[in-house]
Amino acid sequence: MKPLIVASTLALSAMFAAGAAMAAPPAKTTTAASTATPAKPKEHTASGVVKTYDASTHKLVLVSGQKYSVDATGAPDSLKAGDKVEVKWISKGKMREAEMVTVKN
Repeated sequence: MKPLIVASTLALSAMFAAGAAMAAPPAKTTTAASTATPAKPKEHTASGVVKTYDASTHKLVLVSGQKYSVDATGAPDSLKAGDKVEVKWISKGKMREAEMVTVKN
């Protein structure tokens, strides 16, 4: 009878162990999020009249009050107050970074 109790106990233990393994949540898998390319910021377009443009600091202010930091190659050398412009820009935090300024005179 002792061998029957031992065998029954071992069989019952094996069943509980197998059941626990099946009830365990699936192992976590890692994703390749770090290798994904970040989304490009949305490009905006604005039109207006130049109030000021400082070529040394690359700061553009329109008559409307909108302020932009202009990419070093994004503005024409001849940009001056009174020019009608179209500005293609992206938002970088609180700053507006102009990628291209086109004179529309």
